Amino acid sequence: MKYLLMVLCVLCATAAAAQDLPTYKRSLQQPDSVWGARITLHEADDITSAFGALAAKPKKGEVYGYRIEIFTDNSQSARAAAFKTCEEFTALYPDIPTKVSYDKLYWKVTVGQCATAEEAIALWGKIKQTYPKAFLARETISISELNK
Repeated sequence: MKYLLMVLCVLCATAAAAQDLPTYKRSLQQPDSVWGARITLHEADDITSAFGALAAKPKKGEVYGYRIEIFTDNSQSARAAAFKTCEEFTALYPDIPTKVSYDKLYWKVTVGQCATAEEAIALWGKIKQTYPKAFLARETISISELNK
């Protein structure tokens, strides 16, 4: 049990440095430069799929819903442009909620809080003339936000 806990701690501590899980697993199997030690991993398929399913579930108090993404950029001026886009959208559509977020090196502006794809498509139809590059984005939305 201690060995499993130690391996999990090592995996959690250094997982951020790896680009993806298979690459990280391969790097663990390479001999250590000082002692020549290597780690051998044995994992059951059902455990891997269970962790994948758990990671895909929304957090408590959240549901999967849809927003319309009207802006995404990763340039040096992306942050300022995202907030400017948000202000412009709010001036045009004050009744539609907006959200600025930073995710995986990209600044994004999403609008709306739709529980169904049909609602999101209707919203997209309303704003697509102003934002022709807008598209539907599936996201987790807190239940309290949906009730607003």
